Amino acid sequence: MTQDVRKLIVEEMLEKEEGYIAVLKCLSTVSPFPSPKPLLDGIPSHLLPFQKFREPLEEMQKSNKRFEKDYLTKSDLRMMFHKLPELLASHVKVRDELQQVMRKWDPKRSAVGKIFIAAAKSWADIYPSYIDLQYDALSALDRCESRPRFNSFIEVR
Repeated sequence: MTQDVRKLIVEEMLEKEEGYIAVLKCLSTVSPFPSPKPLLDGIPSHLLPFQKFREPLEEMQKSNKRFEKDYLTKSDLRMMFHKLPELLASHVKVRDELQQVMRKWDPKRSAVGKIFIAAAKSWADIYPSYIDLQYDALSALDRCESRPRFNSFIEVR
């Protein structure tokens, strides 16, 4: 394989990673539930929209006796976007590392295998439960779409 072809392949990997991140960011801006762990200092700013939805919904859940009827259940809230912050952070890290390789491209020395080996370790922790909950999360979202107050809440944000 020529060196130029290798660079084209890495460029395509970077492009695909950027596209996937864009989708995850889109989900994150409408995500009503962040990581079960609090967001820590140093978390990239693109993860902060999770706070925009979680905190108001949690506060509403405490004070609104009709919350589960008008919005969603606590269980639905947790499962809809389970592990999304971790997933997004891991893909941003891969993208950043691919960008660094491309900026310093050396046809004889540049390689990306280590980036994906490292990512695979975190993905092995994140993806199984994320994928396992997708059907249930989509069902919960379908139920919520019939609730005008939930739709209004999402549109406002």
